[in-house]
Amino acid sequence: MFFESWFGLLRVLVVGTLAYAALVFLLRLSGKRTLAKLNAFDLIVTVALGSTLATVLLNNSVALAEGVLAFALLAGLQYAVALSVRSTRFDALVKSEPSLLLHKGRFLDAALRAQRVTRDEVLSALRAAGVPGPEQALAVVLETDGTLSVLGSRPPGEEGDGAASSRPACCRGRQAGIDAGPPRPEAAGAMRGEKRMVHITADSRLSWLRLALATLAATVGGVGMWSVVVALPAVEAEFGISRAAASLPYTLTMVGFALGGVAFGRAVDRFGLARPLAVAGIALGLGYAGAAAAQNLWQFALAQGLLIGAASSIGFGPLMAEVSHWFRRHRATAIAVCAAGNYRPAPSGRR
Repeated sequence: MFFESWFGLLRVLVVGTLAYAALVFLLRLSGKRTLAKLNAFDLIVTVALGSTLATVLLNNSVALAEGVLAFALLAGLQYAVALSVRSTRFDALVKSEPSLLLHKGRFLDAALRAQRVTRDEVLSALRAAGVPGPEQALAVVLETDGTLSVLGSRPPGEEGDGAASSRPACCRGRQAGIDAGPPRPEAAGAMRGEKRMVHITADSRLSWLRLALATLAATVGGVGMWSVVVALPAVEAEFGISRAAASLPYTLTMVGFALGGVAFGRAVDRFGLARPLAVAGIALGLGYAGAAAAQNLWQFALAQGLLIGAASSIGFGPLMAEVSHWFRRHRATAIAVCAAGNYRPAPSGRR
């Protein structure tokens, strides 16, 4: 339990040093943009790089060359996405627009509810920017990377309401109707729902409770990613195939995991966490039912990739991104705890 062999310790020292050096080299080669936090995909790449490094260090079945190739693949994909956003359609697909949360001292409650940001978080951003209160702020904008930007300050005698034309340029357009003129039906509905909205104070007991539930969800989702590895010998025997052919379900699981992470990330941005998490739970159950009833390798592989792999992805990037909104002081600790839940099933299934 506490010690297996000197060879294992030596492997960690040698492979860890070489993998770290390879990662630093690739990051220097790919430039600062690789670790920038300009959109949700940057967060996914950053987390995935750290996850890959941890896997190379502790998993004996992953060779150093495979880990270095994974580093290069992630850096290359991030570079490709950064170049592809020059296309308007692709940019709209992978990036969200900045959202105006406060304008000339007035909280835009419909926007706060839509983006799941609390007033306490906005006030915290104001204090960090040296602004005493909302009355002194011109605007607060939720950027595409999840950070809050405080724009300028207001003259002492200026009124709270202003024309839409005086809004920051980044937030004109779709948000211009939130508080200019009569409220739109959806905005009015959001304002009516404000009393039902639960404002979660960062780093509160409720935040830690939600973290515990999120870690449990990440653990359940992680089962879908790792269970197929444990079942490989049974898959070989069941379908009478080689180890190489039996690896196909795991390959499709990882493809589904990657694509599902993007899809569920967009869903969480739009609908919040609860509904996508429920959909993922149903898909995970259907996937295991389909895998159990599979009559051939392809049926088993498709159940793994289309359902189990895609559903498991919500417990990784999307869930950790959501957890980051519940904490300020302990944000890094909370994300690490949630990520640990995703990897908890791996040692449990290795016997």
